[in-house]
Amino acid sequence: AFAAYIGTKHAIAVNSGTAALHAALLAAGVGAGDEVITTPFSFIATANAILFCNAKPVFVDIDEMTFNINPSLLREAISRRTKAVVIVHLYGQACDMQEIVQICDEHNLTLVEDACQAHGAEYHGRKVGSFGTGCFSFYATKNITTGEGGIITTNSADVAQKARMIRSHGQKERYLHQTLGYNYRMTDVSAALGIHQLRRLDQLNSKRSNNAAFLAGQIAKMEGLVLPSVGPGRKHVFHQFTIRVTGSFGMSRDDLAAALKQKGVMTGIHYPIPIHRQPLYLDLGYDVHMPVSERAAREVLSLPVHPGLSDQDLRHIVQSLKEAPNDGCRVQQAHASETAAASTASGVPQAVQVSTPRVGPDGATVSKDVVLRGRVHIGKGTVIEDNVILGHRDDGVLTIGEDSRIRSGSIIYSDVSIGKGLKTGHNVLIREGTQIGDNVLVGTNTVVDGHCRVGNGVAMKTNVYLTAYSTV
Repeated sequence: AFAAYIGTKHAIAVNSGTAALHAALLAAGVGAGDEVITTPFSFIATANAILFCNAKPVFVDIDEMTFNINPSLLREAISRRTKAVVIVHLYGQACDMQEIVQICDEHNLTLVEDACQAHGAEYHGRKVGSFGTGCFSFYATKNITTGEGGIITTNSADVAQKARMIRSHGQKERYLHQTLGYNYRMTDVSAALGIHQLRRLDQLNSKRSNNAAFLAGQIAKMEGLVLPSVGPGRKHVFHQFTIRVTGSFGMSRDDLAAALKQKGVMTGIHYPIPIHRQPLYLDLGYDVHMPVSERAAREVLSLPVHPGLSDQDLRHIVQSLKEAPNDGCRVQQAHASETAAASTASGVPQAVQVSTPRVGPDGATVSKDVVLRGRVHIGKGTVIEDNVILGHRDDGVLTIGEDSRIRSGSIIYSDVSIGKGLKTGHNVLIREGTQIGDNVLVGTNTVVDGHCRVGNGVAMKTNVYLTAYSTV
């Protein structure tokens, strides 16, 4: 049923979208020594599936309007080791398939479509998942669900046969195991649920599109909010309705999310840390700069768009957005005054790299997007603004004084000593060997890496990750 819907000859049901990606790459013969080009702005399973095959992910930055992989950068990333390209139809919108298919054909590369968020999305009337080997997820939050599950779509009989073997312990027939396989089979109960859900998919997608159209029409004139962009010839199915919160809105993305939550509007950030900046990939030696993905990670905010929203719900979302800057105005003004005064004291310009030893004054501000390298001592009461990198792998910052505050998106490299009273913002990465004093507040989505020591009186927000050997 799903093959007919997508327009392919074969569909192989599996037990997750991740399993679909892994099996699709294995069926294409991806293995050790191969490189696979993909996007850094996706759920981590997209790249991890490549690692599962003992191959190397090679990241290419995204288009800032669609959030999908930028085809103009794709050709530059191809090497003699490149075996495949994994694209992601992010948030429910198709990639630029004409150019991507042409590049893959020219270089004889396997094309794998991560369509885990794009059930029913189209490119010039053709459904995604039919251009290469399609991979879909039926997780609970997707446009249709089987509770948990996934499916592979293909027109290749060879890929289909290999994928069927891989999902069932390498069996071509019962108890005859011809290759290494896995237990990736979908259950019958999940399949039955999926068949019923598939009958409703177009109706559910239509409701999402209508909700998105209403939100877009109401939000279009709000300064500082950038609406989702739909490319020419695309049918967007709005798995997510993702806006960008820019500096001219009057409050940060994280502050807006908090303000909306206070009004009962739940939002999502997909994704707060690009894959290439995740601890796993930093430990693997990835030291690349993907400016568009990194900026998107700081700005994106997904608003509710699901089919269950009522007209009243949609009006409440819009009204809450309109009121949010006023609700947060007093706090923002106070913060701006504090930051301006501290910036004057610090004398540290934006977007600079300091490689010589230096000592900062107490009560200073390290401006956003700064890179501080070498033997640095930062005074107590320091405010470290968004997306600052302190140290660089083996030459980390030595000390950060008491009662300091580290804002969102910063990276603190190895073997740092931080005084008591630290407060971190969201999405901060604290690398291994760091010692943090008492009475610490650790913000949402922060990663505290291995062998760190955190003192007494620690308060941790949601989605804080403590990796191996950390001591609290």
